[in-house]
Amino acid sequence: MDITHYAFASYVFVLVCAGLWFYGRVSRSGRKNKGDKSAYEKEQRLFTLYQNVEDMLGSFEEFAEETKKETAQTLKKAALLLEEAKGLSAELKSLRQAAQQNNKTADAQPAAAAPLPETARPDQKPSAPAPDAAAVTEAPLKINEKIALLDAQGLGATDIAKTLGISVREVTLALDMIRK
Repeated sequence: MDITHYAFASYVFVLVCAGLWFYGRVSRSGRKNKGDKSAYEKEQRLFTLYQNVEDMLGSFEEFAEETKKETAQTLKKAALLLEEAKGLSAELKSLRQAAQQNNKTADAQPAAAAPLPETARPDQKPSAPAPDAAAVTEAPLKINEKIALLDAQGLGATDIAKTLGISVREVTLALDMIRK
């Protein structure tokens, strides 16, 4: 064998290697195009997901700000109501002290004769002697007890409401509860 055979064999070897290399390039580029499409789709989905997350975070931030404002307003209202309740509590304490002083002075004075009961009308239940409306409003009784006393005197719901300074609806509800 001479050199021409070796040269021909190396030429064929180089051709086979080049063919394999070319085939690999062509087949790999076809896979890259397909892979590029799926990678592009994945990238688009990821981008869409990222945008959705940003939108949700923005909405959450807006919701948090609105909630913060509403909470601040509610706290302000609660503080005002608390101050009002403190004022009413102080006023109630002073009224109780005044009522106790009135009771002490009333106990010290001789008891007056009880008023005679009025003649009962047929549509009205007989009323027991009860204190007058001014005494009922000053006495440290519960509102339901005051309503019951005034009802026993024969006053109507509107008269009771005017005397106690509450609504007629409150009086009718209390009377319904008392009668049950």
